[in-house]
Amino acid sequence: MRLFVLFGVGLLGLFVVGCGSPPPKKVATQFYTALEKGDSKTVGTLVTAETADILASFGPKMTEAAKMYGKVKSATEEINGNTATVTLTFENGKTDNVDLVKIDGKWKVSMQSSSGGK
Repeated sequence: MRLFVLFGVGLLGLFVVGCGSPPPKKVATQFYTALEKGDSKTVGTLVTAETADILASFGPKMTEAAKMYGKVKSATEEINGNTATVTLTFENGKTDNVDLVKIDGKWKVSMQSSSGGK
């Protein structure tokens, strides 16, 4: 019985550790996918408060811009402490760097220092 309890506690610990925040490249990909679909509710959960304000000022123009890029083909990330830069490559061959910051253990897109598309 004791072995069973220890096993259960260990399994619970692995579950808690494994349920952390998605990595930056997943958050950035989810952001562009939601932006392309015009899913402002999802976008709002993936961005900082400042970025939400910036996006709100552009309105539907952001969705139209995201649609021009097409779907995300690949993503690479570079993490430096609580900041990360994700380079997304799209179906149309263009790339875009997305800056993220870690807030309360969750990665959020931050457009304050975004370097824009190539």
